[in-house]
Amino acid sequence: MQQLVEQIKSKGGEATFVQTDVKYKTDLVTGISPGFVKTDFANNIKNEEMKTVIQNGMGQIAIDPVAISNAVLYALSQPDDVEIGDIVIRPSKQN
Repeated sequence: MQQLVEQIKSKGGEATFVQTDVKYKTDLVTGISPGFVKTDFANNIKNEEMKTVIQNGMGQIAIDPVAISNAVLYALSQPDDVEIGDIVIRPSKQN
């Protein structure tokens, strides 16, 4: 689980490839739309005003990367006869 969280953080909230101990499904695709995830993305923004706005937003409404990891694990842990097509994850608070 920690490896999955670190992968999501390192991709700025975008999980493009996931390695887990869960059985790998070769013929199914799940789209995961993670919304606003707590990452260090804002640290790379050069415009200080924009950087501050994004950092404040992360502190107030962003989703913990563990929630995204849980969604990925949920999709991967389904039986062979179940496909999770799309998962949309939003912060419970909105600005």
